[in-house]
Amino acid sequence: MPGIDSSPPPRPGKNTDPHKVALVALHSERFPITGESHGVCAIAGYLDAHSPEHSVRVFDLQIDPTEHVLRHLAGDTPAVLGVSVKLQTFQQFLSLHGQILARLPPEDRPLVVLGNGVPALHGDFILANQLPHVIIATGEGEVTLEHICQHVLGQRDLSRVE
Repeated sequence: MPGIDSSPPPRPGKNTDPHKVALVALHSERFPITGESHGVCAIAGYLDAHSPEHSVRVFDLQIDPTEHVLRHLAGDTPAVLGVSVKLQTFQQFLSLHGQILARLPPEDRPLVVLGNGVPALHGDFILANQLPHVIIATGEGEVTLEHICQHVLGQRDLSRVE
């Protein structure tokens, strides 16, 4: 179950498209890992197979500049933004998140879901001290993102997200 420290539960902005999802693989120059975007690609494939009503776009910050991701978020307004936060990428995420908050009005902001090692190991700290309005995914990313997409569509209560 995701860790959540806000009431009411986090929701995407009212102008976002509940059928659109963006997934971002962050990148560390210090610890480059071959194939580090495989996780978000696997999630995208799973969503394509199990939730065909959703349009999923994948970004890899090793290839896609942050500006490209921000333009996409502003123009396509996905309801869910899943971010894979690996070792040595949390500061990169904070920068991206800050730019999202600065550029997008609240009604255009996606629901932010953090997954991978850093959120799984430090989710409580992240929620308590830095980002109380994100969702920390600690289970299998494929199933968790599918359930969150169902939540955004009003088909699943957030307390039933696995």
